[in-house]
Amino acid sequence: MRSTSSADRDSTDSIPTPSPAQQATAIAARGAYAFTAHSTAAAVKDVQAQLVDAENDFTTARAAAQASIALADEYALASENVTALKATYADSDATVTALTEAPNNTKASNEKIESLKKVLDQAKTSTNKLNAALAPIAGELDDLTIKKLDEAANKADQALNDAKNLMGETDGKVKDNATRDGLQSTIDDTTKTIDEAHEAVKNRSHVGDDRKWNVDEEKKLTDAVHALG
Repeated sequence: MRSTSSADRDSTDSIPTPSPAQQATAIAARGAYAFTAHSTAAAVKDVQAQLVDAENDFTTARAAAQASIALADEYALASENVTALKATYADSDATVTALTEAPNNTKASNEKIESLKKVLDQAKTSTNKLNAALAPIAGELDDLTIKKLDEAANKADQALNDAKNLMGETDGKVKDNATRDGLQSTIDDTTKTIDEAHEAVKNRSHVGDDRKWNVDEEKKLTDAVHALG
């Protein structure tokens, strides 16, 4: 028996038209796919937005840790808290790498969402660890910078008294008035700086994020001592 070829078919034969139910199913499937794609893209954007905030927090905490470590090294502070902070800071290098390699530019997918969430969790965890390690060292650095400022102020006080005595002893004996005027100006500036330092030490006015004021003021006093000498 011969099979029917395409040539044997009536040229008027048409492709079967899908039933209304089939058409509805196809439309629903396309709609479901579009909805799923839209939802996935929206979820990716949401996680990315969270990741931006988390990265900012992490960067801030890491910068604070770096500054505290540098200050501790400058003053040769080698406590257990400093050691712990250095270790935590070193561990956070892995988070820097993870943030750099986060798949932000790949196509939206559930896999991308999970990858970004993993980096997000890592960034939050690292930030919490850095802040926890920073907390105990903050008091140590506050006490240390205040102590150093107090020592610098006392040393400057002595140099100031010596300079004042020199001014008194040379009054009317030195013809170089420009030198005396310069020394008097240095004495006046140093007196003001010493008064500010003593007030700051007494009231612990500059601690925490503002402790750099103590460091800068200490250096200013050290320079004043050299100038008076």
